[in-house]
Amino acid sequence: FPEKLKVATEDVFARQLDAGIDFVNDGELGRRDYVTAARNRMSGFESEKAATGAADLEEMKEYSDKFEGRKGLLTLTRKTEVKNAACSGPIAYTDEGLADLQAEIDRVSASAKAKGIPLEKVFFSSPSPGTLANFFEDDYFNDHTKYVEALGKAMQREYEAIYKAGLMLQVDCPDLAMGRHTKFKDGSLADFQAAAAVHVRVMNEALANVPGDCTRMHVCWGNYPGPHHH
Repeated sequence: FPEKLKVATEDVFARQLDAGIDFVNDGELGRRDYVTAARNRMSGFESEKAATGAADLEEMKEYSDKFEGRKGLLTLTRKTEVKNAACSGPIAYTDEGLADLQAEIDRVSASAKAKGIPLEKVFFSSPSPGTLANFFEDDYFNDHTKYVEALGKAMQREYEAIYKAGLMLQVDCPDLAMGRHTKFKDGSLADFQAAAAVHVRVMNEALANVPGDCTRMHVCWGNYPGPHHH
């Protein structure tokens, strides 16, 4: 598998170059999704809790019922229960997790070099602390701010490792948009705005040692199959 993954990474870089794309990415080929890999690199997630659902899908039942049985990071229909890992204790970014991250960095970097792509033209994505909190519930701190702060302190290790490798760090922040109609769908707009402010503060603190010109930020309304009318 590692050899096939290496070849596939080089191929996806080549296809982006052929299309005229200047800043490339490996498409997260070696990951299940864009958040689980990072969560697996941390300790403190031994519990399970029900995944949040999306307000747009909950409102459009005739549409969302078509996804019965489909499981992902979100509950796509109330008919199907989805459980994700949840925080069960103190959070730490482990040495084993760092080694796993380094292996991914090494593959991406080697594939880029094989295609003659400067590393500063390769962006490497990592979820924001708030995004991790959006998908993986807290079953330990019982305080959203403290939970996100703990995630930020742990994820700082990942962000800095990506930067030190010479890659462009992309922090994925759907929590700042999609979070409104998923985790914070039952609260007021003011509640969401207050939480978003905490998420931004914590993210900035975690990025304190990463120069701004070596960082990019991604915000979206979610990549799940929904009407996205919120």
